[in-house]
Amino acid sequence: WVLTYEVGNRTDRPRTWAPVFEIQGDGGPVQRSGLDVPSIVTDDVKRMLNRSKVAERPPVLDQNQAIGLLPVGRAHIRDGFAIWPAMVEGMTPGHDVGPTEVAVFVGGVSNRRGTVKHPATGEDVVLRQQQVIRFETPGRIGSLSGTALKPQSETWIYR
Repeated sequence: WVLTYEVGNRTDRPRTWAPVFEIQGDGGPVQRSGLDVPSIVTDDVKRMLNRSKVAERPPVLDQNQAIGLLPVGRAHIRDGFAIWPAMVEGMTPGHDVGPTEVAVFVGGVSNRRGTVKHPATGEDVVLRQQQVIRFETPGRIGSLSGTALKPQSETWIYR
């Protein structure tokens, strides 16, 4: 699974860009991007994405290269990507069945926070605002190869 993105800074001062991308298929476990993805796979995806780019734009950055100070203005827009293993939790090798819905959680985009009481302990728990992007998938991993999925919804939550 690969998520490409474009990020720019429309505020009045430079901001630190250090997002956290997580994926969840069909309500299963949440997995952070980059884990269990060999660096050779990340490098191959980066090469493929950069071959298809418009020459005037800077190169696509992997999730670690994209981290850093993001200056103000359109001239400093970055293109990046997050990546996860193709194997989805619960799948068995050799089977092509995958999730029918995927949610991507993007943390570190907003500095908004909220505090709630933990229902069992009564202790304060800090929740951070995150963007959630939901995609419908055909449920067959092999049929997705090279297919761009369009987001079904984009919302903000606290988690």
